[in-house]
Amino acid sequence: MTFLEISGIYKQYDPHNRALFNFSLKIEKGSIWSLVGESGSGKSSLLRIIAGLEVPDKGSVMLNGEKILSPAEKLVAG
Repeated sequence: MTFLEISGIYKQYDPHNRALFNFSLKIEKGSIWSLVGESGSGKSSLLRIIAGLEVPDKGSVMLNGEKILSPAEKLVAG
């Protein structure tokens, strides 16, 4: 069962600073993941989006099959 699904996330802070470009990921319940990458690759932006502290320009975040975040809806608390 998919626990966390991130679909088509885009985040750009200004014309010269694109943090995430069409990022997608599915994490199964009970699995362990690590997020690694070089400086400026979008790791913190992705974590801030998952936590609801940032809103993506495009894409969505689903938790246990329920959409919790998208650009149009911002943070959906349920």
